[in-house]
Amino acid sequence: MSSGISLLNRSGSIPSYPQSVLSSLRPWTFSASITPVILGTVLSYRVQGFVDYVLFVLSLAAVLTVNGAGNMVNSYFEYARKLNSSTMTKITDSASGRMRNGDLKSKHSDDEDSSTTNSDSHLGKDLTGIQLYQASLVNYAAGMYGFGMLCMLLLMNLSSAKSELIAVLFFGGLSSSFVYTGGIGLKYYILGDLLVVFTFGPLSVVFSYLIQTGALKFGPLLLALPLSLSTEAILHSKHVREVQKDKKEGVISLAVLLGKQGSYFLFTLLIFLPYLVFAVLATRYSLYLGFPLVTMPVAFNLERTLRENGPSKAISYRAALLNMTISLLFILGSLLAPNVPFIQIVKK
Repeated sequence: MSSGISLLNRSGSIPSYPQSVLSSLRPWTFSASITPVILGTVLSYRVQGFVDYVLFVLSLAAVLTVNGAGNMVNSYFEYARKLNSSTMTKITDSASGRMRNGDLKSKHSDDEDSSTTNSDSHLGKDLTGIQLYQASLVNYAAGMYGFGMLCMLLLMNLSSAKSELIAVLFFGGLSSSFVYTGGIGLKYYILGDLLVVFTFGPLSVVFSYLIQTGALKFGPLLLALPLSLSTEAILHSKHVREVQKDKKEGVISLAVLLGKQGSYFLFTLLIFLPYLVFAVLATRYSLYLGFPLVTMPVAFNLERTLRENGPSKAISYRAALLNMTISLLFILGSLLAPNVPFIQIVKK
């Protein structure tokens, strides 16, 4: 099979289901969902002075299941595209080979015909394995979406927030996780990354804040924006690394449009712009909100690595780790700061 179909291992066979399903779940992306929920909960604590831990757990479960289900849906559609572009080519080549064997039957031995048949049989088994794997992705994703909706229904009954507001935010996130590659496939038209970053960033912060306080406020959304820029840096670094593959598959990403130099400039902007925001918050409101500034040496090292060595998986992993560290430090700062912008701190 073509190397473009990443589901297959080097031997050409399908990996074990647990391994494949876990990979499609992409658990390394969960930090981008967990930290916004924690931030929204911390901000609600600063406003009302307490936290409902049952609501927190349900909110976290709802966001995580939607994230995981969306990842599986994305894996399904990505493999479907690869099948269309790679596996179907294999089938066409195999069929052409049978036609040639039929035309030249008098010149070829029975062994060659048998070899062709065995090749077709192996190809059919691979296709069947992939189809079974894709069916399992659909089932798991549907189950996780269903569990997320169960959490939403529980939140509607337990939270003081209006049910319609909870439903709008939840289904907004669910729809965003699906249309990234499913449906119209926004991933292939630039807007996918921005949609996902907004969904599992500011929208998740507002959702968890709403669940705790019952009030829909946009102050928490503004506080989540610098963290969202850092998250977008992770996705952009991935697209920079896969720009040639994206071109072949028809993906129109910012990295494809901007080119090498433009992509490097955007990555640098996404990495360092949040630090400008943290510096302003630290000087105007509280030094605690400047906690993430201590990670600046890591950001400089990351920028230098990309500039000197080019894009790599290591850069994406390091950008994800930096994003998680920044988020946790900002959450800690928001918990300790005597004054946090855009929200009214409860007086103890």
